[in-house]
Parts: sequence; C-alpha cells; structure tokens
Amino acid sequence: MFVFFRLTRTRMLILLMVLGFQQYLGSGALWEQIQPADRENCNEYWWANLLYVNNLISANKTCFCHSWYLSNDMQFFAIIPFCFLSSLPGSHNHYHSLFRMNGQPP
Repeated sequence: MFVFFRLTRTRMLILLMVLGFQQYLGSGALWEQIQPADRENCNEYWWANLLYVNNLISANKTCFCHSWYLSNDMQFFAIIPFCFLSSLPGSHNHYHSLFRMNGQPP
C-alpha cells in the first residue's frame, strides 16, 4: 500500500503540472496541433492515471501515455501475490497454478 501512495503522490503532482503549465512551455511547428488534443485527453482521462489503468485505454485517448509502464508495474504488483498464494503447498491446485503462470499444460 505504501508503494501506491508514494507513486501516486508524485504522479498526480506531475499530472497537475502538465495540466496547468504545459500550454505555456511548448513551441514548435506541430505544437499548436498536438497540445489541445493532449489537454483534452488529460481533462477526460486523468482518473485512469490515478487508478493505474491508463495502459488499458486506447493509445490515442490517453493522457501521460509515457507512464504506461508505471500502470503495468502496479497491476503486476497487485496481482502477483495472489498467484503465489494459490501456489502454496496447502492449496489444492498449487501444481496447476504454477503451470498456468508459465503457460504450460499440467
């Protein structure tokens, strides 16, 4: 749980900075075409960054698309303990769960 709060504080701070200041910091040939679409996506899909599911949204609709790895990592961080719990010797299907994790038939 500590990892979630530690990463989320920093991620939301950066997202707020992007939403507030990005429009004033850029320039270039394509800036005026790309920046409004980025801003609209961030206004609409900011919650996906908070819940770490922005890697499950279409790539052309995401905000902060370069943070897909943090979402992927957090999802694995939340799911893997349950996979290992099912593989403990006391569980009925511990051999089958190990094969399922490897993608091999039992």
